[in-house]
Amino acid sequence: MAFPRYNIQPGYVYSGGMMPAPLPPHGPYAAPAYYYPYPVVGYPPQVQQQASPRVQRRKFATTPTEAFLSLSWLGPISPNPEIELHPVLSSSRSRMLHWLVTEEPTLAMNNPALNNMGPLPPNILNQAATSPGCDNMVLVSDDFPWTITLQVPSDEFITVRQILGAIFGSLQQTLQHDEWDELSRNSKTNAHRSRCVRLARLPPRFNVPTDIVAIRRVDTLAEKIAFMGIKRVGDPSNPSAWNVRLGYASDRDQVRRR
Repeated sequence: MAFPRYNIQPGYVYSGGMMPAPLPPHGPYAAPAYYYPYPVVGYPPQVQQQASPRVQRRKFATTPTEAFLSLSWLGPISPNPEIELHPVLSSSRSRMLHWLVTEEPTLAMNNPALNNMGPLPPNILNQAATSPGCDNMVLVSDDFPWTITLQVPSDEFITVRQILGAIFGSLQQTLQHDEWDELSRNSKTNAHRSRCVRLARLPPRFNVPTDIVAIRRVDTLAEKIAFMGIKRVGDPSNPSAWNVRLGYASDRDQVRRR
């Protein structure tokens, strides 16, 4: 007796008669595979293998991007790399810089607490303030109300010298009338005393320029003129903002100022 011919689909022979061979992949992923109830070779028509219910395998994303974003453990990717501050500008206790904001940046010294007394080398002042280098920074402080903005061409980077110079230059500006009016009585008294101390260090002269006699921003800081470093503000909406920290100058610094 001749057995009837069955419609054998491609891949049936290579799959051992159990299920069709996987379809060739197309696109980024292969098509979802299914189980199909094909008859087993050699059985007569009246003895057919019972068909198993159709079971659909797990369906994956249709594109690589969807599959990548579907990973729940994958956190958001930061658009900007983590910025590291130059150790000289760090606000840690082991900071390397000893500098008074009343002095030129070229007078900055190594921290004597680290047994490395001496002027800060010029090559360090010319190094990038951050890694990777940035072309704009905004400096704010809890010790003075003024905002200092630094901007350089996009193909350059801000240096340690530029940060110290920006702080020094901003605090050397003449105090305006509206800024004076916003000071408390105690702050006005301290500013007046600081101006007198500053003028007393000048060589004697009959005519003193008006801009020297005028009260400057730095005079409002009184004795809180020691640079203690800068640190990130922590505001996600303003990643270029940094906080300038100041401390009280030591007695030795006061003698050196005189």
